Amino acid sequence: MSDNNHADGNGTTITCSACALRRVCFQLTRASGQADLLERLICRSGPHPTGSVIAGDDGVLALGVVRSGAVVAEHPGRGTVRSVSVYLPGELFGFEAFGDGRTPRYVATEPVFLCRLPVEPTVEAGEAVACEVIQLAGKMFAHQRSQLEALRNGDAATRVAGWLLDISRRWARSGRSAQRFPLPVTRQRWAAMIGLAPGTLSRILAHLEELEIARFHRHQVDLLDAEALAAMAGMTTAH
Repeated sequence: MSDNNHADGNGTTITCSACALRRVCFQLTRASGQADLLERLICRSGPHPTGSVIAGDDGVLALGVVRSGAVVAEHPGRGTVRSVSVYLPGELFGFEAFGDGRTPRYVATEPVFLCRLPVEPTVEAGEAVACEVIQLAGKMFAHQRSQLEALRNGDAATRVAGWLLDISRRWARSGRSAQRFPLPVTRQRWAAMIGLAPGTLSRILAHLEELEIARFHRHQVDLLDAEALAAMAGMTTAH
């Protein structure tokens, strides 16, 4: 398949070599014996504007990778909508529906380019492809479980610092600076995702600015002291 690049307005570019689906695509091409199968299955699309639903309303079980921008997974609750995960460039989404069959809505929080690959014809292509999909699912579930456990333990400041440091590292993996990067969600979403009231989050962010650990300019973060933030989160700054 061609190694198409997409860049967002802040300079993030993801190629196939940095994509979470790269091994699935490789095995799909290798196992099928049809050079054009992958090109027929994969759907590259974008830019999807901020606030648009990019997947989840069509009932199609598919894997997806953010090529640029950011995406959140939303689950409807009793009169509310919960944002449960955020996905950055190179990261995989779509496995949430495997557990109970309920596909969340995936919403662009900034303009997004993405790739989607339908699950059913993908896993039917051969054992090697199915194994890659299963391994990806295991890695994603393990990562999300560790994140949830980290956010459930510790006080409010620890949760804020841990989430912020995690986002910094993930932006760095996509090629963006770990010291200056955008928040991929609004403060209201951020607070809800880590179980805090918006006012509590605002007070903690103001405290981080007072300590000169970080500065916040609308949706942009300047991380001034990663070591101090890691200490607050009980983490290490090693990538």
